[in-house]
Amino acid sequence: MSPLLVFLGALMAWASYESHRVKLLAIAVAAPALITTWAGGATSATKFAFSFVSTAYAADAAADSGEKVSIGNGLKLFFGIGKDEERYHVVAGSYKSKTDAALVAEKIIKKEPLLPVFIGERRPNNEFYPVIVGTYSSYSEAAKIKDKVKDLNLTPEPYLTPYRFQ
Repeated sequence: MSPLLVFLGALMAWASYESHRVKLLAIAVAAPALITTWAGGATSATKFAFSFVSTAYAADAAADSGEKVSIGNGLKLFFGIGKDEERYHVVAGSYKSKTDAALVAEKIIKKEPLLPVFIGERRPNNEFYPVIVGTYSSYSEAAKIKDKVKDLNLTPEPYLTPYRFQ
């Protein structure tokens, strides 16, 4: 995209009939900046929150999406396609004791052996162990799994969380 943006900036500077070099530079820089801002894709409300330092959580292992890196995927992200698709975990319940969480996980496995169930790691500054059902998936898939877990009547109220590092 860089050669296209450089060409666009040069075209806009040439079309302006401006002879002052500083003004030409401002026009040449502004034209591609407008295009890249427009092509940024969907945004979430949390991107506009004011903070000097953003919160970062560490993971034990590197996260791998399993998706191949290609020029086509890069262009899709540049234009905002597939950029901010929310994904969710289904939490059947949260427990202070890891053994309590394991007991609930076993009950879910006995009633629904095909559902993947595991005990997630505690979030930073949270003393509860989540019982995760299913995989990190789209909202529609996660909502179906949540309904299955709710129908089992083993936990008070399952919920969805966008927290990735379980």
